[in-house]
Amino acid sequence: MQISTSQFFSQSSAQMDSMKNAMMKTQEQLSTGQQLTQPSDSASQSASIMNLNSELAIQATYANNQDAANTSLSAASSSLQSASNVMNSFSTLMVQASSGTLDPSQRKILAVQLQGLTDQMKSLAATKDANGSYIFSGSKITVPPFGMVNGQLAYQGDQSTLSVQIGNNMSVQASLPGNVAFPSVAHVDDSTGAKSQVSFFQALQSMTDAVTNSNMAGINQGLTQIGTMTTGLNSALALVGTTQNTVTTQGNITSSQTLSLKTALSKVQDTDYTTAVTQLSQQQVSLQAAQQSFALVSKLSLFQYLG
Repeated sequence: MQISTSQFFSQSSAQMDSMKNAMMKTQEQLSTGQQLTQPSDSASQSASIMNLNSELAIQATYANNQDAANTSLSAASSSLQSASNVMNSFSTLMVQASSGTLDPSQRKILAVQLQGLTDQMKSLAATKDANGSYIFSGSKITVPPFGMVNGQLAYQGDQSTLSVQIGNNMSVQASLPGNVAFPSVAHVDDSTGAKSQVSFFQALQSMTDAVTNSNMAGINQGLTQIGTMTTGLNSALALVGTTQNTVTTQGNITSSQTLSLKTALSKVQDTDYTTAVTQLSQQQVSLQAAQQSFALVSKLSLFQYLG
């Protein structure tokens, strides 16, 4: 098969252009750190990169939700732990107040301390998060959880909880309604004998008033109520702790999955510099050889050959 001079020049030029383009592509990969300089370089690789980035975005959302849940749960845990400690102190004073060896003046001194503990408990129940929202008011985040309702200290939030998705098909309740954390208790009116449910803080106030007035029936009822109230606080604290453990465990899973996805993304997206540098060197040698070969062949003619 004979090849004309024009064909030779055309083929040689096309070959060297192709080699130059390949070398330029390798240089661009080295300068950008990306294997693909444009999506059209590899449709399947581009699709893999898009899928991996999409999954990484989902994992990032889960991680952000986990941080938000941890922030809310930590605030609740801290408040409930402090509330449990205050409740223990309140219980100790109530036991002292029930002693028959105390006179009314001594009980009034205890009542002042009880009032101080009640105020501390109210402050803990009114804890706000970093955004200034009440954490124990349900969805009524701008309303203090406990306040005067129909002349009584009562829960004025709602039953809503903050549900946060922290993983695939996994959500947690990152908050507790105040009437769950600070439960109401059964109460019998000293004057009428009428039975009712009173709020956590109404019960504390009634106990403080009973100690102030040396009302032994009220004091004894208070000691019974304290058991229910303490159990409610500790149950809420345990629930928050369990939820925190769940978030932590899922956080570890999310971190592991994110690392795996980033590793996979790096393999299909990032330039392997060692390989690329070696490839560039080989491409340069090949191009130089082709150029030299072309220069030598192009100088040949039939007269030079015969002469």
